[in-house]
Amino acid sequence: MTNLNNFVRQTFIPSQRRLTGVELVVANPGRDSAEISMMVMNDEGVGVALISKTVSVTDCGHVLFVFPRRGLRVAPGQVYSISLSGGDNLFGWKYVLGGYDRGLAFFNDKPLLKGAHSTFLFRTYGRS
Repeated sequence: MTNLNNFVRQTFIPSQRRLTGVELVVANPGRDSAEISMMVMNDEGVGVALISKTVSVTDCGHVLFVFPRRGLRVAPGQVYSISLSGGDNLFGWKYVLGGYDRGLAFFNDKPLLKGAHSTFLFRTYGRS
């Protein structure tokens, strides 16, 4: 698990034209709650959406960020990134060896694990 005070991001490739939500697995319960921000960036690293929400430690296993209206317009097949920040040093983002085979996890702009494919735990939701 990585601390959200570092720059952590996960690349992914959408298959739908609209991204309606992103579900993340975070942990490190401590105080009652903290605010987490999730940014979606395009393949050039430019932020295309930012959502913040207060997350309670009693409900931090799976955190769902929902995009307003009809969702965020994305280009299927293109690479995007999800980054997390905030959490007042309370939360971290869980990762696994292997995982999602169409993306990579990065920690401070370097692959999360040297010499091994790893990904943060996440799920995207979309629609045409």
